Formats: sequence, structure tokens, C-alpha cells
Amino acid sequence: MTETPGHPRWTDDPSGRSTASADVTGQDRPDAPGGGGTARAADRGVTAARDGAYLAAGTAVTAMSVALYAAIGARAYGDDAFDPIAVIWTFWAVSNACLSFPIQHWVIRSIESNHGDESLVSSALGRIWAWTVAISLVLGGVGWIYRDSFFPDSTAEYLFLVATIPAGSTLIGLIRGSLAARGRFRSLGLAIAFENVARAATGLVVVLLDGSVQFYGLALLAGYGIGLVYPPRFDRTERSRERSEHRVEGDVSSASSGADRPAGGLLVAVTAASTLRQLVRNGGPALLAAVQAGAGAPAELFQALSVFRSPFLLAQGVATRLTGWITLLVVQHRTAQLRRLIIGTLVAGVGLALIGFTGGAVLGKPVLKAIYGGDFDFTTVDFGLLGAGSLVSISSLLVSTLILTALDARRSIVLAWVCAFGVAVCWIALAPGGAVRRLVVAQFLAEVVAMLISLWLGNLRTSTASGYRPVRSAWWRP
Repeated sequence: MTETPGHPRWTDDPSGRSTASADVTGQDRPDAPGGGGTARAADRGVTAARDGAYLAAGTAVTAMSVALYAAIGARAYGDDAFDPIAVIWTFWAVSNACLSFPIQHWVIRSIESNHGDESLVSSALGRIWAWTVAISLVLGGVGWIYRDSFFPDSTAEYLFLVATIPAGSTLIGLIRGSLAARGRFRSLGLAIAFENVARAATGLVVVLLDGSVQFYGLALLAGYGIGLVYPPRFDRTERSRERSEHRVEGDVSSASSGADRPAGGLLVAVTAASTLRQLVRNGGPALLAAVQAGAGAPAELFQALSVFRSPFLLAQGVATRLTGWITLLVVQHRTAQLRRLIIGTLVAGVGLALIGFTGGAVLGKPVLKAIYGGDFDFTTVDFGLLGAGSLVSISSLLVSTLILTALDARRSIVLAWVCAFGVAVCWIALAPGGAVRRLVVAQFLAEVVAMLISLWLGNLRTSTASGYRPVRSAWWRP
């Protein structure tokens, strides 16, 4: 086994055999004479496309349901009364960033890199729920401290939501991670769609029954009912370990998968980066409320973000399918493919920024007016920057989260978003212009900075893995 200096877990296959034909279940798939291997590769491609279609459909439905929930509430209660719901949605986004998203991808990577053994996830559930309680206390404390700014008309119902949402986010993360790790992508697509369809439907019932805006906010909890349909369970029995041993026979070595490192550090790294991302992307409404930017301003920004974040939601849903595949590229030492993926992400990011700015500037205002009614106090440049940031975030997600997570590059994951968050905070604090303009520029800059730093660090990691030693400072090893 050949070790690369500084990265002993990354090795090149000394036998010259390719592990690309190993099935994800660990069963060998040798290429049979007469093109049988090609046929099987085609079958795997069809399966991946079908899985992606399930996830894309489920995420598209949930993105439209988010916009529908916001549109129903804004038209029924008005922007001023809807401001607290916009703030609650910010807490929901942060809770998802701290819990749902990192737990989901950590579960997928843990099970995939351990060849189907679920005992690691099962044994960590106690620590995960303890972390959930801690996040709940922190978010509840923030809500209580700023209650007069966030929830001026009613406090109890909204603080109950703030304290309850983290438990639901953990539940969603475990459900999605377990379904994806087991290859149940059709069920995962249904679970993704159900979450926000249930919220929109429950919210509509509240409006039809002439319920208060506080009850409309409580409709957010309906999305967690998916736990009754797909309760997350993980196998910690001997059967799970036997499945792991069977998959090792497929020539995938756990020594290079990162499975030998403690799992908690990776989960904390993804949690930190995801939290900073969501604070930048969805913290605007709460910030406008905290600085008292004007009645209705938080609701307007929330409504705009609910539409402009749809491409990111779609990418985030499909990304669930990509996490396992990218992890296999790492486990199987296919560094050339990883580097091509990184370079392609950079090219795509530039193109997406141009498309997003043009689309946002041209279509942003008429689309929002058609959905929500009324006028939005945003300029054409504001809409363009929202569109550009929304699409660039897709490239940022791919490299700053999925690729670096698969590489187990914990410090790199955190560094990229610490730098991006720092740039956003400095711009909001020091740049001239109105509050909304500074927020949308900060969002765009943060996504660009996170993408570029992650691309650089990801390239260093894969270059080192393939034996190429780029020039870099001695203090940093991604």
C-alpha cells in the first residue's frame, strides 16, 4: 500500500486493479465478455438518473410549497403581521443548517464509507439528540433576548416554535440520511415533498378557519409529521456488521475512506459551515427586524428569498444522491475524476452567476408581484444580485460541502465559510447603501468567496492525494 506523505489514508491502488466496477453494495461486477460491463454501467447510469429525477421532483414540489406557504400568509394577514413568521423562518433555516443538513450528509457518508454498517450512526444518536437540545436552548435564548423586536405582538407561541423546531430538524436529517444511505430515493423524494406540502396545506386550513397568524406559524410543525411515515431506525446488530464485511470484499478499503477517524469532528465541521451559510443566506429578515428597518421589510425580503432560494433547494435535494457517489470516488482513489469535478464546478459557477444576474434583473420583480401582489422596494440590481447569489450557491454547495465532506477535509470546510461569513459581515457593517442592498451584496460575495476558497483547498487535497505536491504554506494541510 503506497502512502502519500502527510495523508496516509489516501493511497493509490498498487495492484493496478480498478475498483470502479465494484458495486456500491460491495459485490464485484467484473466486466463480462461481449460488453456485459458496459451494459451494467449503462444500467447504473439509468438508475442514477432515475434517482436524481425522484429527488428533483420532490425538491421542486417542496420549493413551490414554501413559496405557496409564504404567499397564502402574506395575502391573508398582510406584510406587517407576517413579519414574525419571516423571522421564525430564519430560525428554521438556521436550525436546519445546524442539524438537518449536516446530520443527513454525515449519515450518508458514515454508512457508505463503512460499507453499509449502520452501528456507528446508531451509537451516535444519543450525542446527536444532546446536541439538538443545546441548539434548542441557544435559539430559544436568542428569541427571548430579541423578543420585542422579533415578536412584538405575541411571544409565547413564537418562542415555542423557536424551541421546538430543532428537534424536528434533527428528525428530518435522520430520515433523509437513512433513506439515502439505503438507496430508497423514491421514498426520499416523497419525504422531501411532504415536509413543506404539509405546511402549506395546514396553513391553508388555518386561513380558511379564520385562525390567527400565530396559529399559521404553528402550521410549520406539520412538516415533521413525516416522522410517522418514515421513522428513522438504524441497525446496530450483528447483521449490520456482516453487511459491512460483505461489502469490503468489493475491494473498497476502509483504511482510505476516512472511517478510521472519529465521526464527531466531521459532523461539527459541516454543522459550523452550514450554519454560517444559512445565516448569510436567510438571516436577512431577522436582521432587518432586529435593526427595525421598517414594518413589512422583513416579510418582503423573506418573500423574495423564498422564490430566489428555489434553485438552491433543488440542488440541495439532488445533492443527497451525489454525496454517496462522491464518497465512493474518494474511497476508490479516483482523484482524476475529483479534480475534473472541481474544475467543472468553477466553470459552472461563472456561467451560473451571469445567468442568475440576468434572470433576476429581468424576471425578479414581475414574478414576485405575480405571486405575492404589491410592490417590492428592491432595485433591478438588487434582484440581479439575488439571482446571481442563488445560482452561484449551487456551485458553492457542491464543492464547499459535498466534495470537502467526502474528502473528510474538516478544517477546509470550516475555513471556507469562516472567511465567507467574515466578508459578509464586514460588507454589511462597513459598505455604503441601504440595508437591503448591503444584505444582497453580502450574500453574493459570501457565496463567491466560499466557492473559490473551497475550490483551492479541494484541489490541494486531491492533488496531494494523487501524489502531486503543490507549493503551499507549511502551516496549512487541508
